[in-house]
Amino acid sequence: MITMKMNAWKAALALSATGVLAAAPLVWASTQSSQKATYTYYPSIVEVNGQPLSTPSHIAAQDPFGGSNGQVTAFLPIWYIYQALGQIGVKASWDGTKGVLNLTTPSGMTVNDPSAVKAVPITSGTMVIEINGKPVTYAPRIAYLDEGSRGVVTTFVPVYYLQQALSYMGVQTSWNGTEWNMTVSNSTNGSGQSSSGGAASGPVYETQQAMANAMWQLFNSLPMFNPNHPLVGHVVAHPTMAQVGATMPNPNGQVTADQVATWLAKWAAFAVPTSSGSDVGNVEKFLSFQSSDDPFTWASQNDLFQGAGITDSNTALTTAQAQTVLGNLQWWLYGYKEQNGVYTLHAPLSVIAIDNATGYTNETFQQDLAQATYFFDRIQVWGDGKTVHVDLPNASGTNVIYAVVVPNPAKETYWGYGYVNGWNVPLQGGVTLTFQNDGAGFNVSVSGADRAKHTFVTGYSVSYGAGLPSVSSDYIS
Repeated sequence: MITMKMNAWKAALALSATGVLAAAPLVWASTQSSQKATYTYYPSIVEVNGQPLSTPSHIAAQDPFGGSNGQVTAFLPIWYIYQALGQIGVKASWDGTKGVLNLTTPSGMTVNDPSAVKAVPITSGTMVIEINGKPVTYAPRIAYLDEGSRGVVTTFVPVYYLQQALSYMGVQTSWNGTEWNMTVSNSTNGSGQSSSGGAASGPVYETQQAMANAMWQLFNSLPMFNPNHPLVGHVVAHPTMAQVGATMPNPNGQVTADQVATWLAKWAAFAVPTSSGSDVGNVEKFLSFQSSDDPFTWASQNDLFQGAGITDSNTALTTAQAQTVLGNLQWWLYGYKEQNGVYTLHAPLSVIAIDNATGYTNETFQQDLAQATYFFDRIQVWGDGKTVHVDLPNASGTNVIYAVVVPNPAKETYWGYGYVNGWNVPLQGGVTLTFQNDGAGFNVSVSGADRAKHTFVTGYSVSYGAGLPSVSSDYIS
């Protein structure tokens, strides 16, 4: 499974499952402002009906409700719980200030409320779990860093109390210290509609409001752009949805792939650095510097829908597809994703100018940029920071060429692979390069070129100053 660094879009998507953001802080933290205790992370797998959904790290701590004799119990980060609940049609909302986790069940799911619930005062270390607004159990909570996040403090919920609450909804759960599984019968599975005769219910679709909230939380988490050091994943503004003119015909209706792509293009026209301030907000102008003038085609060419099975702009996104698309969006914005120490790069979201003096048409420019994007998104990098491996996919039969530039140990001159010292060494991939990094990093360029004229038409060039991809040091060169 791809391990992505958790960001604000995850919190937003879970919080806004009903179309309205809860009043809780979007970082999921309790009111604690510092970490007084440290915990060890343990691997875990969250499953729904035996199918793996996510692989968060959990922590273990003594159950404070048990007093001095309280047993050590496992705590899972809350966002992954939300993600799993969404797969069975349960809508969750979290109010971190009040310490209330409310679970709204779909129609057709029977709830057997407990006869008596012993109330516990709500503090920064306690919470109440409600079902359809009714308290069913009180539980401890821990605010701690989610190992999968970029230093984000999240709320961890004890597995034992969560399972107790879910049992009132007829959801069977199991925990073996590593795997947490929820098993739901077809009659309560989550389309929000009751199924009859044991027939399986349909998929759960993401709402326009929930998807927009999640996208804008990710957008707003990006740092501001420094024109003297144009880092990947940095922006010149944090425009609102209203400011960019992105609309939702029906906030509670199903979101389509075309809406997601159009919102992204309109946001990028305001937020992505351009050479001319007069072009800010002009989405048509922005797309003319991309691989396609059509938002959905452009997004597809940049792998926004990779792994989601979406090839039609009118496709309505299920909650699972929305998660995949948001993960791909984060990959695009950050410029990489990581799985087991292997980084898959992504072409930076930037404005690529065409040199009209070369005589190439805009059609040729966009075709070559689309090819360069495809191959850039399939470059993989790994190593220990000192020895670096760069795997370049085979681009034979296309106009794509590569260049990888590395400073020599003295940092006085440069050497590299591909079209670095002229055109005599064409490099079209199908090879893994290995070199030593003395701390200065390296540069990767992927370009569409007219080889007959020895001319670059268009492409991308990114420097990885840390030796391995990092949002704090990768810059567009």
